Amino acid sequence: MTLDEKTAESIAAIYKKTPLRPELALVLGSGLGGMGDRLEDACVIPYETIPHFARSTAPGHAGRLLIGRLGGKAVLCMQG
Repeated sequence: MTLDEKTAESIAAIYKKTPLRPELALVLGSGLGGMGDRLEDACVIPYETIPHFARSTAPGHAGRLLIGRLGGKAVLCMQG
């Protein structure tokens, strides 16, 4: 399977979970994980449920992808 095929499979799995299509992505580093709690109507997707997606190995990191609304915009947050 090529990288493009793996990427397409990952995106398809994410898009099955929510109708939102993010306009902005935030990578939340250490100490910023709480920012994800500000998303409205967030869809929470554990990394391990996304095909071909890297797992979080840092202790205490959530390892979740969040897609919701922030300030009226569709936002994707990588939490951990």
